[in-house]
Amino acid sequence: MYRYKKVLVHLELQEDEPHVIKMAAKITQLAKSEHIIFTHFSEKIDIPAPVKEKYPWLLEPIDKTMQNRINEQLGADYEGHDETKVEVRVAEGQPVYKLLEIAQKEDVDLVIIGKDTEDAQLAVRLARKAPCSVCVVPTGANANFKKILVPIDFSGYSKNGIDVAAAFGEAQQLDELTFMHVALLPRTRSQAVLSEKQLKEMNEKHYNQLLEEYAEKNDTRGLKVIPATEHGHSIAPSISRHAITSHSDLIIISARGKDALSAILLGSNAEELIEIASLPVVAVKQKGTGKSFLDNLLGSVGN
Repeated sequence: MYRYKKVLVHLELQEDEPHVIKMAAKITQLAKSEHIIFTHFSEKIDIPAPVKEKYPWLLEPIDKTMQNRINEQLGADYEGHDETKVEVRVAEGQPVYKLLEIAQKEDVDLVIIGKDTEDAQLAVRLARKAPCSVCVVPTGANANFKKILVPIDFSGYSKNGIDVAAAFGEAQQLDELTFMHVALLPRTRSQAVLSEKQLKEMNEKHYNQLLEEYAEKNDTRGLKVIPATEHGHSIAPSISRHAITSHSDLIIISARGKDALSAILLGSNAEELIEIASLPVVAVKQKGTGKSFLDNLLGSVGN
């Protein structure tokens, strides 16, 4: 798994973050990464004088305090590739823009970020604008994934997700991948002759055959492909539901889909999936995606 040589990880420094560090370590092992950067960025806050007097430790430089905390967490939970250079960076600033800046300047291949079960906005905002692939890890996720789910819409972008999923599967020494497609059901009752049961049966037969044929046209590195069709009224919830019922451990989705207009930065389906999924999601982007947009964005922030 050659592609993730430089990895960027954001830590919120919460007590329930070992899952992020362990996922980052796992990826460095699989990819034999050259460099991993752990970061923490805190927005500057004004501390009232009485509070400063009562808690003088709050005046300590943020980089010293937070860097020590990160090093403690890494000592407890990080078991990455032996030859991967580990770096810690801490500073004040808005997390999303600081992370985007590093990702751009350091030519990062993958950004890893945790997702709070009650607030996914930081992860979504970062994934939306990042110039590279993003791995979003929800609280409590297991880094030792055994079953990978790959949503397929049969567009050219799906090939990017397949390539990454096959590399993950091969590196993890898995036997198979699951390719799944969402067949959308009408939201209103149809006057058609077919019942919903008949429609689902025909859809499943049709799309499973297409998935098998699609797998043959793509390099899955010798991994067997299991086809699966999920029915639903919207894409992301259907993927998330299938991931749970099929006991998948990891979702790998191409970040752009059929609707190029809605997918300029990330893709509406991938964005919603990142927000609602209860297991790790790797949103695969072609490296350099949105580079000119990001240059303009970071330039305007710096002015």
